[in-house]
Amino acid sequence: MAKTLKKPVLEESDLAKSLQSSVVTHVGGNVFLDLGFPPAEADALKAESIKIITQKLKTKKI
Repeated sequence: MAKTLKKPVLEESDLAKSLQSSVVTHVGGNVFLDLGFPPAEADALKAESIKIITQKLKTKKI
């Protein structure tokens, strides 16, 4: 903790500079495709995640 206190403080202007140089990639509805998985694998991962989420929601009876 003592080492952290000796580090410089992040200023709001530092964040603004960082955001100006950021690249924004718009999402397309399949997070796995957005993360760069090949389309077939992304579709399979999305389907499996939907299956798992659906099963978990059924057990919680929401």
